Amino acid sequence: MDTVTKIMLVAGVIALAATLIIVFKPWEYSRWMEYNYIKAHAVEIAEAIELGKPIKLKTPAYINNTTIEIKITLPNENPLIIKLNYSKIILKTNIQTQAIIKGKNTTWANQPLVCVYQAGSKIIVDPKPIVNYTVSKEYSRTIYTVTVTLFKIPYTSIKKNTLMYPSKVSKQEYIRTYSYIGSSILFLTDIKIIAFKVKSGYIVKVIIVTEYWNIQ
Repeated sequence: MDTVTKIMLVAGVIALAATLIIVFKPWEYSRWMEYNYIKAHAVEIAEAIELGKPIKLKTPAYINNTTIEIKITLPNENPLIIKLNYSKIILKTNIQTQAIIKGKNTTWANQPLVCVYQAGSKIIVDPKPIVNYTVSKEYSRTIYTVTVTLFKIPYTSIKKNTLMYPSKVSKQEYIRTYSYIGSSILFLTDIKIIAFKVKSGYIVKVIIVTEYWNIQ
């Protein structure tokens, strides 16, 4: 390779490097590194909640209490309506977009599911309400049992380097006896979950399980 060719090659490399620096600005690279760090940590938080394991937050977070409504229709009677709320964890980021990062952004699940998604500049860790349904017999009566499990943090914000851990579980029961023959439908925030046939004397039992997490 002659001297002129070498000089041209070096000049081309320098020009390419200068172009890359202009296009991929150092501060932009830093922003994306921070963004990816927050995204990865949001997934870590979600996995810890699914497994019920403590986790230390590497970044500040905010808590959003989301209201849901459980409604069970009863033939020829007013429905059984229960209003509740559960907690979502919100991490702020400097990149705005719309995306699902982990899981499925559904209304409910029948097993532990923590969805992570981004809305604007917020990355949201969303532990979905868990809904399960069973049928049993007791003294010749049919009992429909609906169990709803919710995630709850009784705070509005969490500081960086704070440990978040499962602390206690509370249960509430709501019981209604059917007086008429017909169809009963379970809705969760206006979404139909299941329908079942009922007779006079049948019972529906709704068990609300709240899994509280604390911080230290």
